[in-house]
Amino acid sequence: VTIPGNVTQILSSAFRNCSSLATLTLSEGLTQIGNNAFQACSNLTTQTIPNSVQYINTGAFMECTKLTTVRIGTGIYSIGSLSFSSCEALEDVYIYSEEVPGTNKDAFTDSYPEFITLHVPDGCVDAYKAEEPWDTFKDVVAINSVSVYLKNNKVAYCSDKNLDFSGR
Repeated sequence: VTIPGNVTQILSSAFRNCSSLATLTLSEGLTQIGNNAFQACSNLTTQTIPNSVQYINTGAFMECTKLTTVRIGTGIYSIGSLSFSSCEALEDVYIYSEEVPGTNKDAFTDSYPEFITLHVPDGCVDAYKAEEPWDTFKDVVAINSVSVYLKNNKVAYCSDKNLDFSGR
């Protein structure tokens, strides 16, 4: 399923119990994911939330039991209660916002945050570690920023880290 850019909100329970939903593309322009919108979409394995999303409401991805990786964009303001609860396969959460989003401490209940790595922008690790529920995650680590672009029809990159792409 691809949600087009002209959709600004996904309403409550819109895709609830869609167990056959395995791939979900959310486009820029979406600002809010409603209560229980994707609850029990048990075949989702990875999810990217675009930069335009400000609110992930209560139970939005609750019981997505195969979800292993979540990427949340820069615009996130609030993550509601139980948003990612009972996502027991969750291993990595990436949050690209430099501002720690408002989050209920039960947002990851029964997802075992003590086994999940939280990836946040470089320079923001301490801010996330100081807030619930982020302080309960196994590790809070910095995202190494890399910009990839075309220069003279060749791929080039910029990074503040020393990266080696020779084996790729």
